[in-house]
Amino acid sequence: MSLRIIKPGISTTLQDIGRRGFQSAGVPVSGAMDTDSMQLANLLCGNDPNEVVLETSLHGAEWLVEEEQLIAFCGSGATLLINNKPAPFNRSIRVKASTLLSLKPAASGCRSYMAAAGGFKARTDLKSKSTYKTAAIGGQEGRALKAGDLLEWGLERKELCRKIVDSLPLNGSDLAIANWGAVYHKNPDQRGNIIRVFRGPEWDWFDEQVKEKLFNNSFGVTNQSDRMGYRLSGIPMMLSKKQEMISTAVCMGTIQVTHEGSLVILMADAQTTGGYPRLAMVAAVDLPVCAQMRPGNRFYFKEISINHAEALLTEKEKTLKQIEKSIFMKFTQ
Repeated sequence: MSLRIIKPGISTTLQDIGRRGFQSAGVPVSGAMDTDSMQLANLLCGNDPNEVVLETSLHGAEWLVEEEQLIAFCGSGATLLINNKPAPFNRSIRVKASTLLSLKPAASGCRSYMAAAGGFKARTDLKSKSTYKTAAIGGQEGRALKAGDLLEWGLERKELCRKIVDSLPLNGSDLAIANWGAVYHKNPDQRGNIIRVFRGPEWDWFDEQVKEKLFNNSFGVTNQSDRMGYRLSGIPMMLSKKQEMISTAVCMGTIQVTHEGSLVILMADAQTTGGYPRLAMVAAVDLPVCAQMRPGNRFYFKEISINHAEALLTEKEKTLKQIEKSIFMKFTQ
């Protein structure tokens, strides 16, 4: 026994880094929407950064830890209660058996991630444990979790997991919280309502007025948004003359323009091909920022070059690697 689902919340699934390498066969990558938060939560538990975690949307989830475990929550969109008392995100937390975890409303954000030392047992399909509900693959029977589900902890714990656990003696308490943590600041030089993009393959199909509108107007996330994609509200982005295109490759971060002029940002569970013009692409470094947007949020697009986008991603990966190294050194010296 490990983790009992009392209430699944709006949507809770098992996710890892994703099912890469199968898009040519029509299989989406899936995986965690906010990979930064997924990786941080895993690092706080001494796991491989891409180990499978729980991804939950907003609040309402309640889970019962039936066996003592080292856990960590990262992300946004909820506040954490442990046995009905506030507990922090971005920290390693050792909890005893029969501990209740509850996610309550927060003012901002959308997705939270729970990692556990050793990860979770989950079904592996096409080299990934990520849940893709449309094809019923990965995770817990290829579906979102439901009340009564029982998840088992992964059996293979790294030595680092054990050292972090040993550093947090319970001493008769319900839990022990580390006095250190790990945070990665997305968009550190911005307010979080700026999404950086570079030009898409069909950029030149649109006239200069449309391009100016893209960067001079705000857009909102509508209720027609999920793990497949976000349909945006805002000024229509119409082609000056109608053009037809055959279905072509798309991926997470592709910004399509529908026949009605609406923008759609494709997300983790997006189809692998599409027939709408690809106006722009979200810089990979800002995809986790998109993942934390909830319906009603408004934001602006900012153009950067593809070279700048690559440099930002490289810098982020270096930062996460440094966090991983720092945690390792803390417990191995």
